[in-house]
Amino acid sequence: RSTERCLTLGVPLVSAILGEGGSGGAVALATADRVIMLEHSIYSVISPEGCASILWHSAEKAQDAAAAMKVTAQDLMGFKIIDRIVAEPVGGAHRDP
Repeated sequence: RSTERCLTLGVPLVSAILGEGGSGGAVALATADRVIMLEHSIYSVISPEGCASILWHSAEKAQDAAAAMKVTAQDLMGFKIIDRIVAEPVGGAHRDP
């Protein structure tokens, strides 16, 4: 009900994806007028590790799953799922995987 209520507020809603958004809940929380995403974040309905575990019975294939899933900010911008990519500063989250 809270998401539905937010959609009736009459003010613009902006959702920001920071880090890993890998669940149906992450997708639901991005119900907004605009969605922005840090350039080194990922976003999907399941984590690459979870996908790899289902498809290949091994989380070790997470890199392959991530590539197939197209979870990067650049991928999602191309699909028009997000509206803007936010550049990360030097030393941002991507420096400490």
